[in-house]
Amino acid sequence: MPNKNLSFSLIENKTSSDNSVTYESLKEKVDKQSNYLSQNDFDDVNMDDYIAAEIDYNENNTKKQIDLIADYYEIVKRKKKKGELIEEVVIFEKDPENYDITQRRKTLWFYMEEINNDSFLSKFLILE
Repeated sequence: MPNKNLSFSLIENKTSSDNSVTYESLKEKVDKQSNYLSQNDFDDVNMDDYIAAEIDYNENNTKKQIDLIADYYEIVKRKKKKGELIEEVVIFEKDPENYDITQRRKTLWFYMEEINNDSFLSKFLILE
């Protein structure tokens, strides 16, 4: 016996042409909603992202690892403490012009970790 607890109906809503959806009306609604986001909101998000990246590097990397990253990006590291170097690395990585090199570095670092964690291949990769 079929279950009759579920039912539905479709009712065509006949409206006047004044309520029709057009490209212009949709664009106007989107523009109104996007006006709620001010430039300050975007700045806050960027600053939060920047601070999160700094904390991540500070907590999960040693000074020696940060030095290697700075070397890869050709960032001068002379007489800089870990925090200062992390700041420069994050500034470099957050610059949209450096997106490709940043992604390449992250990919290569991931590959190095995977090879280092492999019981067979780790014999052939000497890091540090």
